[in-house]
Amino acid sequence: MIALPKISEKVVAISLRLLFLFNLIDAFLTVIWVNSGIATEANPIMAEAMSYGMSFFVLTKISVVVFAMSILWTTRKNALSRISSLLAAVAMACLVIYHVVGVFLVAYA
Repeated sequence: MIALPKISEKVVAISLRLLFLFNLIDAFLTVIWVNSGIATEANPIMAEAMSYGMSFFVLTKISVVVFAMSILWTTRKNALSRISSLLAAVAMACLVIYHVVGVFLVAYA
């Protein structure tokens, strides 16, 4: 059996705060990319939300992530929830890095 690392409640709280922040940054940068015509929304569910307007897209994106965060926080005593909180923040950080690299590539190409 694989031994899972111990992740404290403090790390979960920090991870979820970072997840929220990265989600806001992702929403903001996605709106910029799509409005500029450089990119399209890759997630089909969020692309549908975007078809109702950018405000609806941002509200939906934030709502879905906050709902997921509330589940992860409520179940934070579970090892899988603690690991999932950390992995979600890391994944969203990678997405924000991808956005930032794209901004530099477009700006300096």
